[in-house]
Parts: sequence; structure tokens; C-alpha cells
Amino acid sequence: MKLKHYLFVSFLLIATSTIYSQNDKKLYEIIIFKWTKVENKDVMKVIKIDSLGNIFLSKQKTEKKVELKNFTKKINQFILEEKLEKVPGDNNPPRMSLIPAEGKQTIAISIVFLDDYRKETNLANNTYYSWTKTGLEINSEDYLIFKYLNKTDINTIKSLLK
Repeated sequence: MKLKHYLFVSFLLIATSTIYSQNDKKLYEIIIFKWTKVENKDVMKVIKIDSLGNIFLSKQKTEKKVELKNFTKKINQFILEEKLEKVPGDNNPPRMSLIPAEGKQTIAISIVFLDDYRKETNLANNTYYSWTKTGLEINSEDYLIFKYLNKTDINTIKSLLK
């Protein structure tokens, strides 16, 4: 009888750990796009974080990185808890971000998983998860994603978006 209980508990632990590990999908890239409008001028910044944790600013590799294991876990959590929109892959022109009003900013975050990137090699745009907020005050740095990241990664991203 005890053996059956041990086997049952072992099965539950294995099943739970398998389900949990499936939730942490590996990242291919995350793009954070900030668009501000100041004195009728558009100021745009693009940060890309690749599958190795390297951070790029406007296509130029920086010396900065994120701690990939924790970052991946937190990004997966962000997607699930905030119920980010899943945009299917296609060959259409990329979606445009909302144009901010004068003195405001728009933040758009796109997250592509490695599995989708590998499966969709024949598509111009891979499946991605999207979060956008427009109408933010120009000096606001209170982006929803920061609720999930560690302090070091938050500070790194904030410094690149300034």
C-alpha cells in the first residue's frame, strides 16, 4: 500500500514539474520600442534582447546583458499574468504602433519565442506576444513589464530608454 502512495506522489511531482517547465518557453527576442513626441519631433528608441541575453540599442550591441534564466522565467510570467495578445505569424506588413500625442510616449513590447521562430522560417513575421501602452507622460518610466523584472534588469533597460 505504501508503495502505491509513493508511486502516486512521485507521479504527481514529475507531472507538476513537467507542466511548470513547459511554461518557461525559451526566448528568441524581445523588442521594446519607445516612441515619444517632443516639440513635434518624433524620438524613437528600440531595445532588442536576444536569445543569449545580449542587449542591443538601435541594432548596436551594447556591453549589457540580462540574466537569461531569471529573465526568461519573468517574461513568461508577464505574458501569462497580463494575458498579452498573441499575434499569429504572417506575411503581412508589420503592425504599426500608436502615434503618441505631443508630450506623450508610447511603449510597445514584442516577445518572440524560440519555438515559434524555428517553426515559422517561411513567414515574414513570427508569432509574437504584444503589449502596448500609449498616452504615457513623457517622463514616465512606470512600464508594466518592470513589475516582473529584477532591479538590475530594470535599471539596465531604463538607462537605455532615456
